[in-house]
Amino acid sequence: MEEVELRMYNEWNRPREVERMERKLVVWLAIGVIVLAVTILSQGFFSSPNSNPQGQPQDREQFLDRLWEAYQKAQDNFYQPDRVQQEKLMEEAIRGMVKGLGDPYSRFNTKDEYERFSSELEGEYEGIGAYIGLRDGQITVISPIKGGPAERQGVRSGDKILEIDGESTQGFTPDDASRRLRGTKGTTVTIKVRHSDESVEEITIMRERIQIDALEHKLLSPSIAYIRINSFSATVPNELSEALKDLQKKSQSIQGLVLDLRGNGGGYLQVAKQVGSTFVDQGQTLLVEKNRSSEVIDRSFGNNLPNWPIAVLVDQGTASASEILSGAIRDNDMGVLIGQKTFGKGVIQTRFDLSDGSVIWLTTAEYFTPDRHEVQEVGLTPEPGFLVEDWYPTLLDVRGELRAFDESLPQFASASHAVLQQLAKLLDQLAEQANDDEYEAALRKLGEFEQRIHASPEELLKGTGVAGGENESLLVAPLLDKLVKQVEPLLTELRTRLEKNDLTVAIDWLQSLAIKGKLCPCAPATPSDH
Repeated sequence: MEEVELRMYNEWNRPREVERMERKLVVWLAIGVIVLAVTILSQGFFSSPNSNPQGQPQDREQFLDRLWEAYQKAQDNFYQPDRVQQEKLMEEAIRGMVKGLGDPYSRFNTKDEYERFSSELEGEYEGIGAYIGLRDGQITVISPIKGGPAERQGVRSGDKILEIDGESTQGFTPDDASRRLRGTKGTTVTIKVRHSDESVEEITIMRERIQIDALEHKLLSPSIAYIRINSFSATVPNELSEALKDLQKKSQSIQGLVLDLRGNGGGYLQVAKQVGSTFVDQGQTLLVEKNRSSEVIDRSFGNNLPNWPIAVLVDQGTASASEILSGAIRDNDMGVLIGQKTFGKGVIQTRFDLSDGSVIWLTTAEYFTPDRHEVQEVGLTPEPGFLVEDWYPTLLDVRGELRAFDESLPQFASASHAVLQQLAKLLDQLAEQANDDEYEAALRKLGEFEQRIHASPEELLKGTGVAGGENESLLVAPLLDKLVKQVEPLLTELRTRLEKNDLTVAIDWLQSLAIKGKLCPCAPATPSDH
């Protein structure tokens, strides 16, 4: 058995008509599904030292007889006999049983699906490049993978996926959505999303081969190291050890660490514990697990590194195993959380192998931070002074104003439409730079945008290169004036958020007089104490 916290839900697409027919085929197996569930559970999938068998052998035989009887009725009477495939129906029955538990994280995988999942967790698969989960009953993008096709097409953390290829996601589990989102490289999928500003957009994404580096590291300065963990795959503990050795080799003056967990949707629980033990002193609590009958306290098995103060960067894409590590560092006074509130996945799935190579993942426990703070559907929130406002929603508001301006123009105003395209391109470049933590470049791009919208209409129109564009100046002047008035407060807010970004706050804290040169455990000072 293995345990995982969360995985990237990006799997393959199946024909809609086939899937609908299969669902109808499974309806008559409803009783059989329930029977199968009782049978499986009675054979130990929820077993614990204090559990009792949930049925006598003769009861199980009756249940299995009933399931077989239902299958035979279909085999003998269904009008398309070639569609009555025993193996396929059994897989769908098990899938339906697990879905019937009402838990978005419990799931069934065939042998092939599990092999794809394993390669995915190790950082290589074909899909759109996004972590997804369930929030407020809706399929939600936890975080797009940095530089992946979803992010490049404008998908962002917190987006609600309303439709996939025209099919409503209402009632979907993350596994349902993942099987539609993942697919062969070069194929496309169209999703309808609701952004954080409540605007709805249809986005077509071409699937690609996604390769994720589990860990990245560099020096931000001779005294500050930076490590980004993108997922908790099996290779991370060794990669982390090598990264720390490399950083200390490059600089003997390191006094603080920026640990970047933004957009990290989780991975293997055991890996999270190993990484936690790298940063938390031996014997200290990493997390508290509560299963159906007992409580387990997981403790650090110790590290051999200097206890540098750690600035942990988090956002709403920080989930599960990442939240375990974040909570362990924070509650043991080894560092602070900086950024936005995390996703809030505080349950653990355990893998149970079936005899044919397929697997069932069941939620078997809930975890709490060392100070017993709840995580599930709550998340971890940075302390005041370390809570950083996200710049992206403000950028969306600016884009909304541009869109409204564009819609107010008559169709024949081709030069004016070209002006809007140029301004939108500047915003896209700004977003790309900010996503890469190139905040100074993003601020320069913002300055360029501000300069452009304050130019005269004649100058703007002439710059498009559209023949006769200057003749639109009388038309566009009042509309442009209205646009400037609408976006100026938003641009001021955007500048403020870009200036006070999470990385800058982290560096400022590590260089503050209250922290610089100290080792942890420590009582982290807030920015107001600087």
